Amino acid sequence: MHLLNTLRFLLVFAIFIFSALVGRTKLVWSLETGWRTENGEIPIVNNEKERNALSIINEARINEGGGNTSKAINLYEKAVEESPDSIYAAEALHRAGLLYKSIYQYHKAFDSFEKLLVHFPETENFDSTIREQYQIGSYLLEGKRVYFWGWIPGFHNLERGIEYSIKVIARAPHSKYAPLALMNIVRGQKKLGKPEGAIDALDQIINLYPRSPLVPKAYLEVANIYASMASGAYYDQASTQNAMTFYQDYLALFPNGDGVAAAEKGLFQMIRILAESKLVLGDYYYKHQHNYKAARILYNETITISPDSDIGKKAYDRITNIDAHFNIKNPSAAEKPNKKKRFPFFFFWSIFLLVLAVLKDGSPWPHRGRACFC
Repeated sequence: MHLLNTLRFLLVFAIFIFSALVGRTKLVWSLETGWRTENGEIPIVNNEKERNALSIINEARINEGGGNTSKAINLYEKAVEESPDSIYAAEALHRAGLLYKSIYQYHKAFDSFEKLLVHFPETENFDSTIREQYQIGSYLLEGKRVYFWGWIPGFHNLERGIEYSIKVIARAPHSKYAPLALMNIVRGQKKLGKPEGAIDALDQIINLYPRSPLVPKAYLEVANIYASMASGAYYDQASTQNAMTFYQDYLALFPNGDGVAAAEKGLFQMIRILAESKLVLGDYYYKHQHNYKAARILYNETITISPDSDIGKKAYDRITNIDAHFNIKNPSAAEKPNKKKRFPFFFFWSIFLLVLAVLKDGSPWPHRGRACFC
């Protein structure tokens, strides 16, 4: 029993090693010799199916060189069907993907490349295949159309471009194309009107690829997206404060970056919106709630946020008006809100007793010799 298990393990291990070697073997084409290995040797043919596959891809390459793209693609796919686990299948999938891409059939091209990476993960064409997949995703996110049968234009498909970019990241997370694919996702999510998805992709660039040259751009882009979500002084200021945070982070981390001027401009605009929101809220408490304590706090916050702006000066004038209105030297006295005058409780109780006496005896005063309210 142990011997049988050992043999099974060795068989699986041998198959794995063989697949890896098959994937790593690189074929080179020439019209005189057909497909050969890099060393110029004739590829090893283990069985009739591999011999047929070699013959088919030789014919396919001749048709490809002659400009007969459709026939070449059909022959490459036939070679894959003939011997799906051979080195010839790996080369056929790669060549078919390139040809599909050349005639704008991007979906079929991406699928062909994906099959190559799934079945031959150790292929010598791994990096170039990832590059091709990344480019296909970029094309779709740029708005390029897929052409069915090479000449019928299809619709724009941003969602498919995002999907392809995600697959590139999953397939090669440590390659140089992963952060580039994330930036492609940012572009697609923005076009689809989904800023949260764009922010998520940018956050991955910042946290997962901190040494990428795209990180400064990611900080600035996050800030710009949050700034675009800021609706003005009369609305919630969460997006405004997030934008300020990322603008400040950019200026602190990249003081010599190309986007310093843009970051400073964006930060100034966000500070102004936040200061104005404090002023608006202070006016509400001052004019409508007569809560001068809350109003003073908000006016002081306005001055703290933007002391030298026209908004800060307005807040200072509001505080001055409050002090002048109460004619006080101590500003804390104005912090008490106006209270409405109320009649004391005993006044209403006296009126009640008086009415009760009138109803009982016809007179509010007690008769002589009789107890009151007897």
